[in-house]
Amino acid sequence: HLALCSRSYFMGLGIRIFLLVNTCYPSVYQVSPHGVNYTLSCDFSLFVYNEEIKSNNIKNMRKFKAAVVSLALLLTPFLILAEEDEFVEVHIGGANEKATGVDCFDHYEFGSIGMDMSSDKSDYKAGDTVSFEGRLKNNNSYPVTGGGLHVQIFRSNDDYQKKAGSDMIEEFFAEEDIAIAANSSGRTSFEWQIPEAISGGDYFAAVDFVVDRSLNLTGAPILEGVHGELVHFTVESDEAGDVIFNKERVTVNGEQFLSRDFVPKIEEGERVSIDYVSKNLSEDHQSVTINERLYYWDNLKEENLLKENSHNLAVGPRSESSRSVDLGDLDPGTYLLELSTESDSGVPAKMNIRFSVEGAPLPSRINFYSLENFPLQAGETGYAFVCFHSVADKVTGEQEVLLELTDSEGNIIKEIDYKGEISPGMMAIREEFTADKDYNDLSLSATVYNEEGEVIDSSTLNYAPENFGAATSVSVEMEEDELVISALDMFDNPVEAEMAIEVKDREGETVFFEPSFSGEEFRKDIGIDKEKSYEVTVLTSEEGLKESGHVGAVPIMEEKDDLIMIGAAIFGLLVILVIIFVVVYKKRSKI
Repeated sequence: HLALCSRSYFMGLGIRIFLLVNTCYPSVYQVSPHGVNYTLSCDFSLFVYNEEIKSNNIKNMRKFKAAVVSLALLLTPFLILAEEDEFVEVHIGGANEKATGVDCFDHYEFGSIGMDMSSDKSDYKAGDTVSFEGRLKNNNSYPVTGGGLHVQIFRSNDDYQKKAGSDMIEEFFAEEDIAIAANSSGRTSFEWQIPEAISGGDYFAAVDFVVDRSLNLTGAPILEGVHGELVHFTVESDEAGDVIFNKERVTVNGEQFLSRDFVPKIEEGERVSIDYVSKNLSEDHQSVTINERLYYWDNLKEENLLKENSHNLAVGPRSESSRSVDLGDLDPGTYLLELSTESDSGVPAKMNIRFSVEGAPLPSRINFYSLENFPLQAGETGYAFVCFHSVADKVTGEQEVLLELTDSEGNIIKEIDYKGEISPGMMAIREEFTADKDYNDLSLSATVYNEEGEVIDSSTLNYAPENFGAATSVSVEMEEDELVISALDMFDNPVEAEMAIEVKDREGETVFFEPSFSGEEFRKDIGIDKEKSYEVTVLTSEEGLKESGHVGAVPIMEEKDDLIMIGAAIFGLLVILVIIFVVVYKKRSKI
């Protein structure tokens, strides 16, 4: 048995983790003068107490359990094999606040885009179309722009799922250019066509929210098992035309690679060789084209692509074919080899193999950045921040991080700069500024330069009115005899929304109800008596947006306030009369 206990702020979560490991399969990871470090694949029991997630948010807490523990096992450099009943403290994640005086996790919270996704049904047949829909909730106090909904389709594989993960069918961005105002929601939907010749079984869609195809806000596509939302469904099929990658038979420089294990480390100057096996599940011979694409860091941006190659092979019925790929001597950094198939059956397959190369100079990258308030009004104080880190477990040389805010004409409003070493612990810079005029169209860019002044990572986010089209408020008013209700965006522009409308009189009786109105503006004569007052409640399709207003001669609350004031005046007058009576009575008694 191995017991682990940790309390740390990992990805912005104050969390205690109690991990009781039942069965482990250790393999030697590294031998040093200090002892032997092990990689562990374990079956475990997990107990989590989160200080910041309230008890009424159990659903999200369950998601974070899996996410935090998976990231802990994947990103911790190593675990030390402990004696029975011994507690080992494991430091999960962390921020390097001392370097700049700013804690990244005070401003960036992993998992802060809430997801509630579902499919139109739970059981499908091969060839059907799966329709997904759901809500995205921005739980940040600042707007999020440039978001993308990244989807990976997996089939569960009981043979090796616990150690090697599930079989990926394909991955794609279902929606991009998503912008959500602070503490607001939006809807999303997408479809996936099930291939005709796919194997039957249990499937799931792993959904993540990624900003600018590089910044993980909820879920991390590069880490199998760390996702924003999972939607499970089954597929019934009479065929099995898949040619898959056997995830148990992958090696990196001769060592077994498991997608749920630690990222393999290659010594500087050592050539990188990857061996993998393709497996034909069908009863027919198949011709298969395998695409091999090597990326720097991840495969979400095409500009990360370093080189690619295609390989054709023939695989017999229910047989396997192996292949070795020599990637050569790579510069220090972290890489991803993407393997994908094109087969006679039309059923795709995919596998991502991630590894790092040790050495110097070591690159760094942007983790997340944002403008904290938008739009900006003249004289208002604005804030901007950027989080960044080294791509390996070592400190870089002297590098530069530049955060630049510009208006729609390219004029610089604010620059924030850091020069120095960058650590694997998350670093951040943040500064305030004062807007010299109103701004509702801005661009924020973050750039990392290496020791030679070359750009090694960059990103730009656009803050423009047309990006934020969801309703953030509702106006309620009377025009002549008509009740007029408008849904407004963050710039107070009318936008389309679905609204439920209820009107009550001062006794609380419902006098009008519209369960489903769709459009920018509701306008109708509902027979309101101008001599009376009414309360109007509007609930829009944006989660959590419920607003109330008053129409009529005198608002209900004002009437109530008047009644209270009148009652108080009467009570006060009675008190004065009582006092006068007591004083007069005492004087008469003395006489």
